Amino acid sequence: EAGLGDLSFDDIWARHGPGMHNIELPLHWEMRRSKFGGTEFCHIKSKKTTRTDPRFLPDNWDQRIHPSTSRVYYQYHKTRQTTFEDPRGHPPGWELRVSSSGALYYV
Repeated sequence: EAGLGDLSFDDIWARHGPGMHNIELPLHWEMRRSKFGGTEFCHIKSKKTTRTDPRFLPDNWDQRIHPSTSRVYYQYHKTRQTTFEDPRGHPPGWELRVSSSGALYYV
C-alpha cells in the first residue's frame, strides 16, 4: 500500500477529508490549484511545483525540489544527507489517517 508521500493531495483529501486543511504547511511552501484543476504545492524559494505533499515528514527532514530536474528529494538536516526516497514510511499493514481536527493516527 502507498504511503502518504506516494499520494497526491487530492488522493489524500478523498481518503481523509477536511482535516487536511487544518495542518500547516512547512516554511517556504504554499498550496495552489493547478491549471488542470488538481492541487499542487509550490516551493516559494525555487518556484518549482509538485503534487507531493510536503507535510508529515519526520523531525529534521525537509522536502525539496531539484532545481534542474524538478524531482522531489529529501534532506536530513543533522547529517545534510539527501535522498530521493521518501522518509515518511509507515508500519507494514497499517494505514496513516488524518482526523477531522488534523491529528495523524494509524489504523
